[in-house]
Amino acid sequence: MTGHRPLSADSGLRGDRCSNAAVLPDELWFSVLTRRLPRRGDFSSQEDLENKITEFAVRYNTTAKPIAWKYDARAEHARHLARCQREQAHQDTYLQAA
Repeated sequence: MTGHRPLSADSGLRGDRCSNAAVLPDELWFSVLTRRLPRRGDFSSQEDLENKITEFAVRYNTTAKPIAWKYDARAEHARHLARCQREQAHQDTYLQAA
């Protein structure tokens, strides 16, 4: 073994991560970047791409607002329980018919 550790997309951004939840802000930022920056082939060189990403980041950082999370864990848990109950009822019906 060489001791070489592969780099993840976010390891150079803010250090190593331990959970998926901590990656969300970076994933959201890259999502915005890929939706708003021109597509592949719209850049004349790698330097042009780097410049456009930098310009985008500066522009984005001046207008960025906090994300309003709309996830409701209790409602999601209730949906999960209802789905499990439906699946169990379906399975019970199937086993009784067999």
